[in-house]
Amino acid sequence: MNNRRGQNGQQGNNFQLGDYVDVASRIAEFRAKHPDGSLQPLNPDQPYRIETIGGDTFVVYAAVAYRTPDDPRPGIGIAQEAYPGKTPYTRGSELQNAETSAWGRAIVATLAADTRRGVASAEEVRNRRAEREEPHGQGQQSEQAVSEQRMGRARKAIAEATDAEGLEKIGRYVSSLVDAGSLTSDEAAELRTALAARFDAIADPNMITRPQSTRLHLLMGQARITDRDEKLKFCTAVVAREITSTNDLTKAEAKQVMDALEQAAAEPVGAEPVGANA
Repeated sequence: MNNRRGQNGQQGNNFQLGDYVDVASRIAEFRAKHPDGSLQPLNPDQPYRIETIGGDTFVVYAAVAYRTPDDPRPGIGIAQEAYPGKTPYTRGSELQNAETSAWGRAIVATLAADTRRGVASAEEVRNRRAEREEPHGQGQQSEQAVSEQRMGRARKAIAEATDAEGLEKIGRYVSSLVDAGSLTSDEAAELRTALAARFDAIADPNMITRPQSTRLHLLMGQARITDRDEKLKFCTAVVAREITSTNDLTKAEAKQVMDALEQAAAEPVGAEPVGANA
């Protein structure tokens, strides 16, 4: 069966918010375990951004949970909210909702919060549930109609994507819908299959691969290079040509950058920081 189900195995229509943990509880748990920790935007100079995916506009917020002031591997959480908000909970406070959800996910990423009751927070599940129940026009659209519209927009966005960066945005969007229980397993599988096929269709065999890109950004985060401009500056210095996007790297260049990051990570404490001469 393709009924949507909550994290506790109940059908999505019958879920209870009490089955999910709210962000306030996750923050309290994080503070108890890491009293010197803090929650901050991933990029303080640009704490959020506006993105358009499949014709829909979203506020995207990236948060970092530092367990200590010098945490070498902080938790990173990303969340998005439709703009303008589609429910009484999110309308007029889209950014605040995205920020709160990102905090919760960053805390989960540090493994400082219990996830047996789901990765999605109670707030996220409430907001997605309210979107499905919100009246549209003269009457309330059926959940099936809303789902068909969402799937149609996602299929169209995938088919029209022209680069890996755009497909990665769509992939994050699909993951957020799955976490919130807004897609059936069959729907999620269909979109992920379409994403993989589109990636293969537009991929240059000589350019950076998806696994390389994932590994590269992980190493950048471990090296505390989180600002986009700093990432590009580092890549430019290593490969000795201007890089305007990590997707511009060839396979060989991506390996070169990762080797430089791994070499820097292996250097003894007190050595010159990564990118110091970039």
